[in-house]
Amino acid sequence: FLQDNVHFFSEEQLEIVLGGRVDKHSKVDNLIFSPRINVKTLFGKGWTMRGAFTTGFKAPQTFDEDLHIDVLAGEQRIIRNSSDLHEEKSNSFTGGIEFQGYVGGKAVLAAVTGFHTQMSDAFVQIPAGIYDNIQVYERINSRGAKVRGVEFDLGFRPISKIELRGGLTYSKSRFDSPVEYLEGVAPSKSFMRTPDVYGYSRASVDLTKDIDFFGAVNYTGPAMVPHERVGEIKESDSYLEFDAGISWEVRLSGPVKGKFSVGMKNLTNSYQKDLDSGADRDPYYIYGPSLPRTIYFGWETFF
Repeated sequence: FLQDNVHFFSEEQLEIVLGGRVDKHSKVDNLIFSPRINVKTLFGKGWTMRGAFTTGFKAPQTFDEDLHIDVLAGEQRIIRNSSDLHEEKSNSFTGGIEFQGYVGGKAVLAAVTGFHTQMSDAFVQIPAGIYDNIQVYERINSRGAKVRGVEFDLGFRPISKIELRGGLTYSKSRFDSPVEYLEGVAPSKSFMRTPDVYGYSRASVDLTKDIDFFGAVNYTGPAMVPHERVGEIKESDSYLEFDAGISWEVRLSGPVKGKFSVGMKNLTNSYQKDLDSGADRDPYYIYGPSLPRTIYFGWETFF
């Protein structure tokens, strides 16, 4: 791996980062060269513009979770790699503009970033039949896929004790040709379990010198999810998760301090309502927030 930073003009107004790496993988015959370039320029007061081109690859390996044998309606299922599976490659372009400064005496952050990734020979898993009562899924190379979208970020500090932050991302992830996710179900170009829209907002407040409050809202838009037990691909619900917590810093002895934290994640218990149950349940039919309503406590000691 080689990389170098080059700066131009006073106050480093233009920065260019050039780099590249060479990989040799036991499942790939040839060396793989992955170049990259990043450009950042400062203009005006508080304005920054960025652009980047990066490349990467994923080798045809088997992951730990692929070795797990799943059971659906008493039928075992495993995943294997196709005999002619070769590496997946990607070319990614990003570009954005950001402002960090003061407006009317208030600290403000605003940024917008666009991104586009083109994947060639993207990996997909398709049903490959039943052998000795074992359902086999095979990982193969597709024609390719594209992931593109735009991301917005906004931060605001109305007073020194309050910080507000939020962001929203719209993306579109699609294969170049339809993929057969389930036998007997029409192929789809959509990425499974990948929402097109998601976002967040959070607030932190210094209630006193030693007590801080934190609150957050996370939004996850609908996504396509395969439900093998019923033989269809469903569109999931969208979800809002509300989190809140408080921390209290205390002095213990000399330079030793401690911090106690308590809070609740997913206050409204926004959780998947149609989880499968029983002997015939589909263990892969899971989407939405990872945790139901959860109370947490924490303690840390530091100097």
